[in-house]
Amino acid sequence: MKKTLAPTELRKKRKLALQEEVEKVEAMGDESESKAREAIRQLEAIEKEKAKKRSDEELNRFDMAKRGIATYKELLQISLHNLVDNIQMPATYQWGVWFDGRGIVLVIKDKKGVVHKRAFKPATNPILDQNAIKTLALWAEDVYDKCEGKLESPIWTPNKN
Repeated sequence: MKKTLAPTELRKKRKLALQEEVEKVEAMGDESESKAREAIRQLEAIEKEKAKKRSDEELNRFDMAKRGIATYKELLQISLHNLVDNIQMPATYQWGVWFDGRGIVLVIKDKKGVVHKRAFKPATNPILDQNAIKTLALWAEDVYDKCEGKLESPIWTPNKN
């Protein structure tokens, strides 16, 4: 449950965040190159730490959801749906994500009516399943780029054998 802040508290929080950003910019723009480099290294380390923390939290969510297999599959579907949604395909494209009893399916119907379909079977290993989700999302983006004529290299798709 998110806690909402009062307007004065929100202004204080924004003011502190703005001050921190100004300090970061000033440190990175220091006239002494060695000081500026050190400030940039520290900021990069902080950003890497935040990214690792986000990744760990996502893996923890997958681990916790794995205890209830239906919940785990739902979480995988939601994650894949969010990644594909970030591609922001126009309304002329139709797409969907669902569990068909064997695996998680992603289907895209492009503007010409051609159906593109891929799926994967959850391994109940959060790292493997997260990789599979990212692979499917990348495939969806490649399909969209190919249909729009923006793809520079060919898409790899498995044979239908």
